[in-house]
Amino acid sequence: MNDPSTHTQLEMKKVRSAFGGQCVTLEDLQEAEMSIIRYAQQQRFKEEIDALSAGKSAVRKESPIYKLDPRMEDGLLRVGGRLSRAALPEETRRPLVLSKDQHISTLILMRYSCDPAIFTNSWVTVEETIPYPS
Repeated sequence: MNDPSTHTQLEMKKVRSAFGGQCVTLEDLQEAEMSIIRYAQQQRFKEEIDALSAGKSAVRKESPIYKLDPRMEDGLLRVGGRLSRAALPEETRRPLVLSKDQHISTLILMRYSCDPAIFTNSWVTVEETIPYPS
């Protein structure tokens, strides 16, 4: 008899042996995601990243992201402005800057638009964070 749990256990053993017995942790996945985003930002916004990393307070006015008031945080390009002072989670206050024509941007949009649980959870977090007037 084919037991699904036995099959799953065998597949997990194959995966573990492929990684040399090591497991991929949540931190590994998060670090990989940030590395991909950092690479994508370097491809499209190298001049802006160089300027902000060199200590300049703003990018040149001709930049396509000038109006976003971009800032560098932990080696990543994030949106600046008034929203950064709001009582919201960090990811909401300072979203990452990505180019609309890059494949990673499409994948991220697909991930959030196709999974209602992710959208709902994000919305609930915002509703819980912002007190509504009574």
